[in-house]
Amino acid sequence: MDIKPKFGFDKIHFGLTIAQVKTILGEPEDMDADQNFSDEPDDLTTVLYYDGYSLSFDKKVDYRLTEMLFEDESFKLGKIAVGMAEDKAVELAEGMNLGDWNDPFAEDEDNDPEFESTTGYSFDEASLSLLCTDGRLTEIEIYVPLDENDNPIWPK
Repeated sequence: MDIKPKFGFDKIHFGLTIAQVKTILGEPEDMDADQNFSDEPDDLTTVLYYDGYSLSFDKKVDYRLTEMLFEDESFKLGKIAVGMAEDKAVELAEGMNLGDWNDPFAEDEDNDPEFESTTGYSFDEASLSLLCTDGRLTEIEIYVPLDENDNPIWPK
């Protein structure tokens, strides 16, 4: 399945509602409703978990799809696939016109040992991140681009 930055994959694209996604994909394997991943009390997100990927819907935009996280090698970003060597994934990403990537960032998840060896590469122009653990690409994350006022730019 091809991942398309700033859009989504297959028939799933940014801006869909939870009901629309369930109509297309069916019921998720699991769901976390109204999770708060920030310091703002009203910044709530509902996450639907499917086999190998998850979809996030933010309350502040009426629970429309704003982020997708892929953890399965069946999803590809060009020639980039989960499981490949970190250096190869970064090399391929650099050749894809994704824009400049920010300096790699270390994931620490509040000093959780599980995240000790996780490095992220963020390509802001393409609205995507690559997360690598122990020298392997473990996650591809895409998110809806935002305008200068932090409003989502929904795909057409």
